[in-house]
Amino acid sequence: MVDALDLGSSRLYLWEFKSPRSHQKLMKSIILVGFMGSGKTEIGKKVAQEGNLLFFDSDEIIKKRFGNITDLFSKKGEEYFRTLEYSVIKEIFDNDKLFVLSVGGGAFCIKKTSKLLLENGTIFFLDCPFEICYKRIKYDNSRPLVGNGEDWLRELYKKRVQFYKNANFRIDTSKSTDVAAGEILSKFKNEAVNI
Repeated sequence: MVDALDLGSSRLYLWEFKSPRSHQKLMKSIILVGFMGSGKTEIGKKVAQEGNLLFFDSDEIIKKRFGNITDLFSKKGEEYFRTLEYSVIKEIFDNDKLFVLSVGGGAFCIKKTSKLLLENGTIFFLDCPFEICYKRIKYDNSRPLVGNGEDWLRELYKKRVQFYKNANFRIDTSKSTDVAAGEILSKFKNEAVNI
């Protein structure tokens, strides 16, 4: 079983308030997609804690199991990394509870992986302007693509945003992470009520 961040289990799961237990399997888990620095991990942890859900970060699981992502990219290549990423995400979906999953910035841009995510999750695009994302990541050496420079990253951002627009929901993450987390939970609860 994939490692999850345990954020406690003393409260009822949020979907149990308004939705019969039999509907749990009909609901899809929360999947966060977006560019590097859009806040996927930080917001994902907040959403999981507030909703009393498990939290997974596919990049963190890959790091724990296979080593530094920058090294994986440089030594084995992006294709190898994307294969690992797909396998880890597929394994996460074997979980029998609802969860929050933060995926790497490129995961939703890979056809096979985006299909898996769309079929099994409710996708939230964490939308943040490039300038803010870049400010958050420019000194982060743990991100393999940051070394390519600002102009290269800006072009990558433009390409990836076209894929992110296929998400079920768009959430502005340029300001408060608390507000963004609240919006995600609100939309998720609304989906639970409408099943």
